[in-house]
Formats: sequence, structure tokens, C-alpha cells
Amino acid sequence: AMLFSASQSSKLKSKVVVENANFVEGESVKVWQLEDEFEEARKIFEIIEEELARGTPEEEICVLYRTHKQGSTIAEFLQEKGVKLNVVSEQNVLNSFVVRFVLAYLNLARLNALHENAGKREISQALWRVAEIEDFPYADLYKLGELLNKSEFPSVKEAFAELEQSNLSDFSKTKFSLVKELVEKLSNEDSLKQIVSMIVGKVLAQGEIGGDERNCLLAFENFVEDYLRKYDGELSAFLSYVGALEKLGIGLEPVARENKGVSLMSMHATKGLEFDVVIVTNLVEGRCPITRNSFSKLLPPHFLPQIKERLGVGEIERIEQAAQDMESKAAMNEERRLFYVAITRAKKRLYLTYARNYNKKKCEISRFIKEISLNERNGVKGEDLEIFKDEHRKVDSSSKGEKNFGRGAKLAEESKSAFAEGGELDLFSRISLSPSALLIFERCEKMFEYYYILRMPDDKADLKEVKIGQLVHLILENGVKRNFQNLEEFMTLARTLCEDETLVREIEPMLRVFVARHKGKYNEKSLVEVWLARKFYGLNLIGKADRIDFLGQSSDRDANSSPKLAPISIVDYKTSASQTALDKAYFQLGYYALACARYGRAKELVLEHLRGKQILLSVDNSGNAFDLEKREVKFNIFDVQKRIIELATAVKDRVKNGFAFCPREKKCEFCRRLKGKP
Repeated sequence: AMLFSASQSSKLKSKVVVENANFVEGESVKVWQLEDEFEEARKIFEIIEEELARGTPEEEICVLYRTHKQGSTIAEFLQEKGVKLNVVSEQNVLNSFVVRFVLAYLNLARLNALHENAGKREISQALWRVAEIEDFPYADLYKLGELLNKSEFPSVKEAFAELEQSNLSDFSKTKFSLVKELVEKLSNEDSLKQIVSMIVGKVLAQGEIGGDERNCLLAFENFVEDYLRKYDGELSAFLSYVGALEKLGIGLEPVARENKGVSLMSMHATKGLEFDVVIVTNLVEGRCPITRNSFSKLLPPHFLPQIKERLGVGEIERIEQAAQDMESKAAMNEERRLFYVAITRAKKRLYLTYARNYNKKKCEISRFIKEISLNERNGVKGEDLEIFKDEHRKVDSSSKGEKNFGRGAKLAEESKSAFAEGGELDLFSRISLSPSALLIFERCEKMFEYYYILRMPDDKADLKEVKIGQLVHLILENGVKRNFQNLEEFMTLARTLCEDETLVREIEPMLRVFVARHKGKYNEKSLVEVWLARKFYGLNLIGKADRIDFLGQSSDRDANSSPKLAPISIVDYKTSASQTALDKAYFQLGYYALACARYGRAKELVLEHLRGKQILLSVDNSGNAFDLEKREVKFNIFDVQKRIIELATAVKDRVKNGFAFCPREKKCEFCRRLKGKP
């Protein structure tokens, strides 16, 4: 038995006794500290080996993790060691490679049946998806991206006709002819079940399909049959239904496998289950418990200008802080309840593991381990925990990334030779990138390669948000040009540019915030939608500043005069309902400050969240961007310059030598999907 704190209070009345239902005293809880996540996986394997040697059935051993990304490292290590796993997965089948294969063909068949009523952009996106999942050669993916981005096909039929006359290799042209043949057969078939069956047959004919992939296909076919029992079998309606599920975040679970082997599951999935031996992993702050860095606002941002006048800034901050404290406490108690469920799944033995470093970052032991107290049942005290430190390094985790295999390995090798004999240098000099593109490269080289080298047609995640953002930027651009200074002028302009009154009303709060914050700060000399270009180590960068204001006497600037170092203010508007990541926003503002020399010296940088808080930064002569409200330096523009140069150099190297998959420990979803792992 042991005591576990049921809340953040240290008082005994807030603690609960965790004991066997039959009052059988079990063994002490063993806590293992390891060096990193790979050593932790190794220790989990050793514990499993020891338990099997003791005679514990493999079905009575369960390994628990907090999030799926954490579980993947453990799963891969145990599988490499030959441990038979019963992975109780909450994986969304709709995200698996084999089901994405089926959906890609379904969508292309739908567009083909629409003839000239299909969206031109949709056709390009659908053709790219099929080419990508069909494993087209790298050089042809590059050519295809270029063709699809500059062409507007009136129909799928005409798209295939143009592809036949393109500069793609004969191999890819032949593959597209086979794609065309299948799509035409699918379009002539009325039965949704039969259409899906035909595509699944093609998937199975591609080669050996593993058990996980087969489970995903079976789950999807069952899903289709269930859908047909409730709804009409029209293809467009079915794909709209699937799209709605994805947008709402509703997943589709795989077909359950036999409950044989060591169970590996998330803490959420374990409720109601019990095992002789339970191993709870990743017990460090930030992972278990997961700590939140952002909270919902109690007061809508667009009401703040009016509320501030009545309550004052200090009172608003006090209310918001109190609400945030309550939300934080509730979230932590929920994490604590989840941990309680996890540790009470053990009938005989419980192991807790954590590492001092995850993703090469130091971590602190979870507060939940510290909250497990002394055994005080019947007044007898005894140690509940045995803590061990395993500081040995037995796992080689020095390799940069995962071993390439299958589709991923082929693409990786092709990318190294696609621009041979100096072609990569020509490509490097021709591309122009935005600052945000460099951040994507920093985040995932393969994502950068697909979007900016191969120019994969992108589909906007939220078309309404994009439409709102474009409309607000257009209104502010034209309103500032005309030096509008009141809300009525901006609203009149909005109705002139947009006939949708509902949409106009939706953006009115943002226009109201803009006028309240910016009235009188711009004039007829201000510039809008300013392209700022600069070259770093041969790489062309370009970005667009939403507005440049000239401070002090600089408003007398002559547009045709030589560059001056007069102080300027650079304003960047953000219209998204979600707050932009500050690192990305500061990197972008830093680039603007570096590239604006022809207009003057960046003295002020404004990050304007029209649905949230404004951040006003003052730049000193040393390049420090100082937050005037919080009175702290947020970034240095010369540090941004150094970072840009490092990234530009790395991009040049990757264009020549090939773009790498993310290291295994990053658990990159884009790389996982690209490799075709279900």
C-alpha cells in the first residue's frame, strides 16, 4: 500500500491510500532514473525480460505512456529486440499511408466524374497526392510540382492529356497512363463499396503489406460498409463525410488484434484494465504532467478597448490571472487523476521510469513521483519507493536520423542525384524563400523540400480563415493608403470590397481594434505591402511587410532620394484566431529589420494581433528588440541574421547532397507519413 496526493495540497486529508483490493501487501514501487529516452527504452526491455524470467505471462505486462509520440520510441526499441507487442493503439486509420492511398484515388475519381465542374486547384492537389503515394521518381516530382503550380486544368481528362505531352520521364508518363486507366474505371463504377474494393486491390498488389497496414485497410472497409448502412453511396457525399471527421478531429480506430504479447498503450486507454505488472514511463515535468503554456482568454480580445476604459488595465489583468490560475489548477488535477488511474492498474508490481534528458534537453522528475508518500496504514511506516539510478549508456543513439527504408529510402537516394553536374547550384540561385520557409526547413527538412523545392500544391487547412485574413489585409492596405482614421470609413470600404454582409460583420471587431490602436500612427507617407528582399550567402530571401511608418522628420522622405538611416516603424498584422508562435513572429520581424535599409533604420517593430494582444518592440543601436510593456529584450536582430546565414548555408548543402528525414527522437509526423509508416 502507499499514499498518493489527490490534490496539490500537502495535507494528509487530501491524500488517498492506494492498496490491493484484498489487502495483500505488494512489493515496493521501483523507480528507475535513466540518461535519455533511448536508455529508458532499454531499461523497459530489461524489466520485461526479468518479469518473463520470473514466470510472468507476457499478457500480464503493460507499458504505459502519456502521449503517442513518447510511445513510438519505446515501441520501436522493443520491436527491434523481438518483444511481442500488443499495441493498444488509438491511431487514426484515416492518417495511415494505405488509407491515404485509397482516399487519394477516391478523390481523383470524384474530380474526374465532375468533368469541367471540378475545381482547378483541386485537380492539381489530387494529381500531386497520387504521384507522391505512387512513388514517382524524385526528378519527376520536381517537374510535376512546377507544372501543377503554373497550370489550371479545366478537367482531369485534360490534365492527363497535358501530362502526356510534358517533360516527365517515360517511366512517369507510363505510370500516369495506368493511373488514368484506373481512375476512368472508378468513375464508371456506381457502387462505392466496389470502388473502394478496386483501390484496395491495387494497394495489395503493390507488394507485401504488413499486419498493421492490413488492419487499417480492413478497418476502412468496415467503416465504408457502416457508412452505407446509414447513408447514400454517392462518392462526393462520402468524401465530404470523411473530410468532416478529419476537421473535427474524429479518428477511426484499427481493427482490434489478438490480446497476445506485452501491452503497450497510452494512459488514457488503460481505464478499466488491470495487469500483474505495470511500467509507467516518461515521468518528468512537461510530459507527465503535461504543462500548458497557453490558456483561453476570459475576456474577448476585441472587447478590451472598451472594457479598459471602464475597469482599467490593472483590473483586467487581475481577472485574467485569476481565471488562468483556476484553469491551470484544474488541468493539473486532471493530469494527477490520469496518473492515479495509471498506477492503480498494477495488481502485483509497479515500475516507474524517467530520463534526465529527452530530445537532448534536461528534464526534472515528475512531481507525481514525489507525491507518493510513506505507507501509514495501521500506523506502520515503511518505504513505498525504491529509487535506482542507471547511468550506463548501452544504446547507440548518435545517428542523426532514422534508418531510411522503403519509399523514404528511395526518395532520399534520388534527391542526392536529381540535380547532378551543377544543377543544384542553378536551383539554389533561382529559388526565393520567405523567412517562414527557413523556419520550416529548421523544423523538418523533408517538409521544406516538398513545399519549396518540389513545390507540392498545398491545400489550405481553413479556407475561411484564409479568406478572412486576405480580406482584412486588403481593407487595411487600401484604408491606410487613403489615410482613413475612423471605423466608419473602414466599414464602408469593407462593404465595397465584400458583398457578404455576414463576413463583414465577422471582421468588424478586428477593424475596430485596428482603429483603436493605430489611429494617428500612419499618414499619407506610410507605405503598405512593402516587399523586402535581401540575399544571404547566395540565397534569395523575400518577405512582405504589411506597413512601414516614418517616425519623426522621416515623413518628409523623398521616394527617389538615396537611402537614409531615418527611423522607421515596421508593422506586421496577424488575423488568425490562434496566436502566432512568437519565435516565428520575431524571426520574421528580425528579417524585416535587416532588409529594410533602403527605407531607413528599424526603430520600432509592431506585432499586431488583431484578435489578441499587440506587442510593441523598440530596437536599440545594438539590435536588441525591447518589449516596452514587459521591459525585457525579446530578441536581437543580429542573432536573427546569424541564424539566417546558418540556415541558408544548410539549405545550400541539402540542395546539393539531399534533404534528410528528421531524427527519430523528433517523432516528426510529416516524415512518418512520407515514409509510409501506418
